[in-house]
Amino acid sequence: MEVHAEFKRNITPKFHADYHADPERRKLSIGVIRTSYYIHGDVTEEQKAELLDELENCPIHNTLMTPPRLEERIVVLEKDETAPKEIS
Repeated sequence: MEVHAEFKRNITPKFHADYHADPERRKLSIGVIRTSYYIHGDVTEEQKAELLDELENCPIHNTLMTPPRLEERIVVLEKDETAPKEIS
C-alpha cells in the first residue's frame, strides 16, 4: 500500500521585514489535509469500506478531527545542560 498526503494552506505567507506583526501572517495554518491510499491488487467494495472504517477510527485521524490543546513553553538551559528526553 502507498499513502500520499498533501495539504493546503489557508493563506499565502508574506515574507517581509516585519512579518511577525502582520495579522494576516499570524493566521497562517493548514486548511486541508488530504490523504490517498493506493492499493495494488483485487479489493472488494466491502474491503474498501472496512479499511475506511478503520482509518476513521485511527488515533491520528481522531486527533486531527478534534485537535488537542497546544501548550507551549520555553525552557532556558544552562550552558552544559541538555534537554530531557521526555517532555513533562
